[in-house]
Amino acid sequence: MIIKIKRADGGVSLMSCVESAIVSEKESPTKKEIKDFVDAQVAQSFPKFGIDGKPTGEVDESVILSWSEVDESDIPTVRNYRDAWTHGFEIDLEKAKAIQKDLIIRKAHERVEKDEFGVQDFSTVKKELAGIDFDSIKSVDDLYNTWADSIDNRKDKRKYDLKRKK
Repeated sequence: MIIKIKRADGGVSLMSCVESAIVSEKESPTKKEIKDFVDAQVAQSFPKFGIDGKPTGEVDESVILSWSEVDESDIPTVRNYRDAWTHGFEIDLEKAKAIQKDLIIRKAHERVEKDEFGVQDFSTVKKELAGIDFDSIKSVDDLYNTWADSIDNRKDKRKYDLKRKK
């Protein structure tokens, strides 16, 4: 069983539950037992804290809005921009741009070698990143294929596949 947790920041978290962990003495748990178990797991993962600084056993509603069971086939198979997923598993393009920019920077940093004094010169990385116009990117496909010229990360243009598992 996979649980989709709708976060207050507009994002989605996924939690996997094994039904046998819910009620060990029964073959199949009731809906109420499932709800109580998932509520407890969500409250443990996203706890509300009391004035004494201890968890209250409740969900922090400033972080979590709700949860629901989701079919695995509804979850996108490509997860490059998972931190940019919205409640319906669409991609928030602005969040995805920030993710792509961070990825480009990390890949570029891997290439920058140290000089004889152990210093890395990131001026080339900065110039390459400045050459990418993130504001002009209007689709996830364009973003997925956006890389600094010196990073040989994509051989051919590819489509970002939002297809679900079938």
